[in-house]
Parts: sequence; structure tokens; C-alpha cells
Amino acid sequence: MLISCSSKTNNIPSLDETHARQFVERIKIEHQLPAIIEMSITRKKAIDIAEPVLFKTYGKKSIKQQRPYKTYLADGYWHISGTLPGKFSLGGVFEIVINGENGQIVKMTHGK
Repeated sequence: MLISCSSKTNNIPSLDETHARQFVERIKIEHQLPAIIEMSITRKKAIDIAEPVLFKTYGKKSIKQQRPYKTYLADGYWHISGTLPGKFSLGGVFEIVINGENGQIVKMTHGK
């Protein structure tokens, strides 16, 4: 699992599906990830996998404040990100990518 933190400020409330697909594609190339053969992880299960790790790493209060989450399935990988409370909120949101076949966390990051 890769964890990183960006120092960029974010003035958008959430990340969209296009970003999610591009993010997953970049990670697949960078880390030579395999194609997903069979999906066994549902959206709910992906969130259930992500939350405890996000809570432990970035703080439960911080992650809960980023609800509702944006969740997209991209090439067999779940991309989940937080949302900011307002259009011009300062700060960043988490992003996590989970293998839809086995539930492994592939990448986790949080902007500042």
C-alpha cells in the first residue's frame, strides 16, 4: 500500500469520475497492476475496508467530515474520495484505491 500527502490546496468540493478514472489508470501503469478478472468487492464493502484505515491514518473526525464520499468503479478498482463542505473550502480530501477483486488497498493519499 502506498500512502502520500499532497501540499496542494483544493478549492473544489469533490473529485469527479473523470479524475477517478485517470487516477486509477496512472496507478495501474506506475505499479503494473493486474487486470481485474472477477469482481467480488461491492461498493459498500470497499467503503467498509477503507474507513478503518482512513480513520487510523488521518483521524476519524477528519474523514467523517468528508462525507458523503464519492465512489467510482474504474477498470475493476474502487476509487473513493472525500468531499469538502463548501465550494471554496480550503484543504484537501482523501483518495483511496481498492482492488475490486480481493479488497487490497492499492493507494491512499490525502491533500492538504
